[in-house]
Amino acid sequence: MDYAKLKGMDSAADLARSGKFIFAIKLIERMNPELTREQAKAAVDSLGYGKAKPTRLPR
Repeated sequence: MDYAKLKGMDSAADLARSGKFIFAIKLIERMNPELTREQAKAAVDSLGYGKAKPTRLPR
């Protein structure tokens, strides 16, 4: 999939650059309703600013 053609990638890149990965994922999901959550995560990960970390670690 060509992530560069998704709507909102510029704004998501700004959010991911500042560490707001969850907001970037939600933005991609909202602007591209045909994507699944996993595809939106992959799109944000493809920006190269790190990976979204879970808020809770499993015990």
